[in-house]
Amino acid sequence: MKLIIAKIKRYYALLRAFFPSQLPQGMKEFKNFSDSIIDLYDFPKDNDGYVNMIATMIQHFDRTVHATSKYNFSRLMRKAVANEVAYYVIQDLKLKKKKAEEDAAKLPVIDGELVADGAKKEQQSVQDAALS
Repeated sequence: MKLIIAKIKRYYALLRAFFPSQLPQGMKEFKNFSDSIIDLYDFPKDNDGYVNMIATMIQHFDRTVHATSKYNFSRLMRKAVANEVAYYVIQDLKLKKKKAEEDAAKLPVIDGELVADGAKKEQQSVQDAALS
């Protein structure tokens, strides 16, 4: 029975999250506000980065905004996390490409072709000797 009541309360909270609520005006209100968003949308509770993200979002709202939905915060937070992950993936790919280009630049080049090992180099010199 308690499980059913807990689920009903959660669904009610999720429904209420679609409607605008006042932005926090004090530290206790902000703590309750941020905790409710983090709990409601299952963000990690031990990460202060999410609280920082909520505070930054409030600061970046237009000066005429005094209320917004908690659902809006969750959407913005998920988008910010996705942007951060995508940024790190792009940086990783750039580093891999740069390393591959550096490794390719270290390989010897004969007649515009990369030579991977000494055997190909010897084979090329034998072919050059046969042509002359």
